[in-house]
Amino acid sequence: MKRLAIATLVVITLGIVALGTTLIWFPRLLPDLDGDRRWDMASPVEAVTRLRLVAAVETPGTDPDPWLLAHALIALDWREDGVPLRDSWVERLDRRWILRTAGRGASVPLVTETGRGEQHPHLVMKNLAEVAAEHGHERSRELAHTLARDAVSFFIPPTDYRSWNDVAWLLHGVALLSREPNSPYRAETPLGAGAMTLGTLALGALVEVENADRVVEDALAAETGFTRPSADEPPVRAGIYAFTCGGQHLLQGVIAAALAGWIPPSELPRVERRVDVLIRRLVAEEEFRRVEEWHALADGVSTIRAARARVRASLKLHGHGLETLALAHSAFPTLRGQVENALKRETPIVVALLERRETVLDPEGTIAPRMRNEEPLEWELWFGDGAHALHGLAGARAAFGEPYDD
Repeated sequence: MKRLAIATLVVITLGIVALGTTLIWFPRLLPDLDGDRRWDMASPVEAVTRLRLVAAVETPGTDPDPWLLAHALIALDWREDGVPLRDSWVERLDRRWILRTAGRGASVPLVTETGRGEQHPHLVMKNLAEVAAEHGHERSRELAHTLARDAVSFFIPPTDYRSWNDVAWLLHGVALLSREPNSPYRAETPLGAGAMTLGTLALGALVEVENADRVVEDALAAETGFTRPSADEPPVRAGIYAFTCGGQHLLQGVIAAALAGWIPPSELPRVERRVDVLIRRLVAEEEFRRVEEWHALADGVSTIRAARARVRASLKLHGHGLETLALAHSAFPTLRGQVENALKRETPIVVALLERRETVLDPEGTIAPRMRNEEPLEWELWFGDGAHALHGLAGARAAFGEPYDD
């Protein structure tokens, strides 16, 4: 018994030492998210990330789907990557993926219909509208208008959370196009058979975000600290997390609609409250992810595996967060200072997450290509969230006066 007790004590001691070594070594392995980084200067890791995304699209023998091409377009640094890539990708979208049929007009097939396509209706249209608005790319503008016109004409009103989720990209894209001179899109523009207008759709989407955000507001107010449900839980419990990318796409659509003038001035404070909740959520949810990572380490999960899980979750949160805040920056003068502070805080966090992902966890750039074949869903998250992070970083700097293009 005495030997057993001694052996047990030795095992426990070695376990504590091993855990302590892991906890000491871990911060040295991975860049600190709170490190001293300039928010207003591009980091070399952004170029690394962009080159790897471009390589994924241009891999010989592949046929990039519209989701991949649309995300790649918003990730490009158009000053550095030049005309050939952007023009060829936009033309490839048109020739390969934009269909023109009598029953639907111009549209992009959905992945649920053909096995390959866009994952949400109007995602390609929205991304083309962003490219047109941010870079003045005329061919993107032309195609975005073609897709938007028929999306508005053949619109079917949403009836549940899934169809409201899909409203995000229509609302956002058409709202961007509405800000152009002589645009036909106004708050009173009818949708489909006329049961809704762009204005009533925007207000309906705002109600959806408000209702779904209750789970976040409850978590922020909890005395026991912020926790969040899994996105896989039923929508009534998951709340905003049931929506794509934690509901940030739908919120972006609402903010874009506010910028377009589709939401009455008397209702704008409601949109401002959603932005305020997001700003507080970004801080609280990152702390939740930090604690989750340390718990995983304490439970014996490998350092690399725990780091990958945190980077995957946090990059989605903060990359989309930068996009949302950059959009909100010019929308709400009363929130300008709060949004600017949040942008300055979030930008170094996103850079640090990219450093973890690209230069620490995959320094040779070999893991992501292997993941593409072995874990395609994980690889889509890698690609899509990387694209949104780069787009968010560009948007954050543009909010402070640095143009997207020279």
